Amino acid sequence: MNTIRPNWNEKMHSAFINLIAADVDSWLGEENSAGIEDAIEMCKKAIKTHNRYDNGYELAKKLEREYLGKTPDAELVEILEGAYSHADDIEKKFVEAWVRENNITIPHSVGDLVSFIDNRNKRIEGEVMQLYPLTAKVGVWFDGIGHEKGKGHRVLNAEDVARIEQKAHASAATDDAQ
Repeated sequence: MNTIRPNWNEKMHSAFINLIAADVDSWLGEENSAGIEDAIEMCKKAIKTHNRYDNGYELAKKLEREYLGKTPDAELVEILEGAYSHADDIEKKFVEAWVRENNITIPHSVGDLVSFIDNRNKRIEGEVMQLYPLTAKVGVWFDGIGHEKGKGHRVLNAEDVARIEQKAHASAATDDAQ
């Protein structure tokens, strides 16, 4: 059992390259006499120094300078931009497979009071508003999110969220009532 959530890795990167390469090969048409393998190698080399959030225009310019020998046009930029937009879909498919294969379940319910550490290392308390069982994520609403309760939430990995014991809140409410 692998309980560590998959992050962007070599398998995901390879799936990403293959997605881009198929479209680049199609764009090159007959000019790419070596076929899809050549397009895959070209994309592997070009994307080696790019990350999955780079823009399609910059990648098209890099392909032109180093590999294409042909001026990229708006169609190629659009292909590359579209491929980058699918990077999250690729990662999601790997995470969904990890959830299925490892029988990962979300240890929280809608309405649970929870806390998490934000990107500024600050502890935030909130309420679980939605569960995303296919990816083992939870939607948490908290004060300061910028949305009314029930109108928006932050999606977090379930393992990054800790339940706040309800007893502590219940006893505090009882003390206040007395």
